Amino acid sequence: MSPTPTLGELMIALRRKFAECSQEIRLKSELSITQFEVLWFVAASGTATMESIANHLGVKPPSATALISTLERKGYVLRKGSPDDRRVVNVMLTASAKRQLASLKTKKDKMFESLFSKLSASDRKEFTRLLILLTED
Repeated sequence: MSPTPTLGELMIALRRKFAECSQEIRLKSELSITQFEVLWFVAASGTATMESIANHLGVKPPSATALISTLERKGYVLRKGSPDDRRVVNVMLTASAKRQLASLKTKKDKMFESLFSKLSASDRKEFTRLLILLTED
């Protein structure tokens, strides 16, 4: 009989399961995990500054600039200088990126629904409560 896995081992296994499922979705869109994360971040805020993107990713501004340049070349984002402060660059999604993110969200929701279908309604509610507790600052 094998030993019961530790909580840490189970969290790693769950992360791996999420990564496997989301990789299939991301590969169809040809986006890296970081590019995908940036697009979700910009979508959530409507318009994001280069500084806020760098802070969100925990990287230096030149790294964020290189990432945004790649997304701009791929047609996912537009950059626009701030009329109030020429040092500030605003980033927004293109219409194409918005459509693609909506499609990816639908696929992601289906993936999670399938994954969590193994849980009863009360287990889902409890799992949600615990995730909120663990992710609160």
